[in-house]
Amino acid sequence: MTLWPPTMGLRPTRIATWRSSLALLQYISAGTGIAHSEHNRSDETIRLLQVWIVPDRRGHEPAYGEYRFLWEERENRLLHMVSGFDGSAPVKINQDANLYSLSLDQARALEMAIGPGRQGYLVQIEILASERSHFLLVEMKKGGPAPS
Repeated sequence: MTLWPPTMGLRPTRIATWRSSLALLQYISAGTGIAHSEHNRSDETIRLLQVWIVPDRRGHEPAYGEYRFLWEERENRLLHMVSGFDGSAPVKINQDANLYSLSLDQARALEMAIGPGRQGYLVQIEILASERSHFLLVEMKKGGPAPS
């Protein structure tokens, strides 16, 4: 299954692709420009979620990588997966943004403060066995113009 045309020039954007079944985070920074395609070369259907974040400026070098997290790291707590270079997450991006994963038991609650000048996006990715939900949280500074 091809998700993108075989070649596609991307604007300077950081793409984080989260494959929840494998607890694998793949990331691409288009930077000064790349050609890119995606394929599922296995016989198994995959489910993925892509998050595109505009970088703080143009001209960054292109980058690609992946990081595998243990599923247990997100059970009833926020797993900090992605941050800006000043942050503490293992995957770094060229923007003041944070991505967290959370697998929360139905009877549990979790709070996270979003500071002034910041915004948060909470996405429920799936319900696991009607007893637990899996979430992605994106926390980042508000607004601002895109790089020109």
